[in-house]
Amino acid sequence: MSRSYCIYILKFNGYKGKKISTQNPLIKIGISYDNAETRIRNNSIIANQDRSDDIPWKELFDKVTIVEQVTGLSQTKAREIEKKILSKWGTKDFTMNEYVSGINEFRIYNIDRETIAKQHLWMV
Repeated sequence: MSRSYCIYILKFNGYKGKKISTQNPLIKIGISYDNAETRIRNNSIIANQDRSDDIPWKELFDKVTIVEQVTGLSQTKAREIEKKILSKWGTKDFTMNEYVSGINEFRIYNIDRETIAKQHLWMV
C-alpha cells in the first residue's frame, strides 16, 4: 500500500528573526505525509537534530497557523497541486536573513493568495 500525503497551507505571523523585507505575514504551500500538524512538529525535530543552519518555524515566528489542508492524496497529485498554486502565486517576493525549511514555497501573505490556494486544494 502506498503512503498517503497531504497538501497544506500555512500562515506565519510575528517574525522574530534578524531581518526580513516585509512586515506582512507569510503564506506557505507544502506537501507532507500524514498531515500538516505532523509537518509542523517534524520541522522542529529535524531542524534541531540534523541541520544547524535550518531554523525551526516556531522559533522564527510567533504563530504558525494551518489555514487549510487536504489529506489522503498520492504524492504525485499533491506535487501537481503544489506546483499549480506556486505558479499562480508567482515568484518569491521577499527576503529573509535566516534559512528555513521550505523557503522556496513561502510568499508574502494576501487574501488573494489564500483564496487561490484554497480553490486549488478543493479541486481534487
